[in-house]
Amino acid sequence: MGLNFIRTAINRCIIRMNQKFLSTYINLNFMKNLFVTSLLLLLSMASFAQLKESDQMMYQSKVQSYTKMKKTGSTMAIVGGGLTVVSTVLLASADWEKTETYTGETQYNTTDGSGVLGIVGLVIGVPMAVTGIILNSVGNRKMKYYQDKLSNVKLSSFQQGQQAGITLAIKF
Repeated sequence: MGLNFIRTAINRCIIRMNQKFLSTYINLNFMKNLFVTSLLLLLSMASFAQLKESDQMMYQSKVQSYTKMKKTGSTMAIVGGGLTVVSTVLLASADWEKTETYTGETQYNTTDGSGVLGIVGLVIGVPMAVTGIILNSVGNRKMKYYQDKLSNVKLSSFQQGQQAGITLAIKF
């Protein structure tokens, strides 16, 4: 109902504009009316673009959950990266024994506790760091997406030198 009304009003304005501009005399009164009509049309579109209360609450909860996901991912990436670095240092400082099997293959063995901790730390740290990076990037992207959904209408003012004005931005 509302969109058809807007389309009809736009079509009528375009027809009136074409008729008026084709004539040699431009009616200033018509231009004032066109400006006021356009402003009212933009404001009515802004009211159609407003979110329902339930949608707004849903988007706010999604922003909160994805913010939590982003923070969790950051924590996991930092802890996993740190654990990987410490595990690598432990593996490098361990005492390793070189042995050969009966088939001629070379194996490295250790009974040093730092070597065992290094291996366990790498097995835990690398997947934790990778998972943290993925959670952080997905959480960040989705958080920004739903924040943009929440801020679909913006009205602001600006001043550049001697010029001042207002900006109306509507996102659909």
